[in-house]
Amino acid sequence: MRRIASSALRSVEFKYRRVGPELRCSYCGDTGDTIDHAVPRSHVREHIRAYRRNWFPKVAACAECNSLLGDQVDATFHERKRRVADCLRARYAKVLLAGGWDETELVELGYSLRHSIEAAMYAGRRAASRIAFASIGATADVPDDLFGLFTSQDDAE
Repeated sequence: MRRIASSALRSVEFKYRRVGPELRCSYCGDTGDTIDHAVPRSHVREHIRAYRRNWFPKVAACAECNSLLGDQVDATFHERKRRVADCLRARYAKVLLAGGWDETELVELGYSLRHSIEAAMYAGRRAASRIAFASIGATADVPDDLFGLFTSQDDAE
């Protein structure tokens, strides 16, 4: 895959508009501490002439979801969320199975084992919550169509 210089990627930043919630990951509902360009900058840079009249969404994302998405292109925001849900489900498969211990069983265990199981159960509940959020369709205020939805105001006239 051809590497694109970071200065070239910054040069297409004007093609993006911020949409969706500010502080919440648009994919899993966790704290959004990064920005995800829903149509990757590398793709827009390579096809800048084809998209010269389009604007693209960028949304808040947690670092994990942004990393999982990488620079792959999806046609709709719903497809991106579904891909995140699938990746999270695969990544957290073991902790999702950690449930099923009740308090009476945990009391009988030693401190270290009990602590490990409780931590895995917490991680499983958190992962299940993030996967459930990612499995929901489009997020409010985020357009589902990532290509061609935003056109410049000059084109509308």
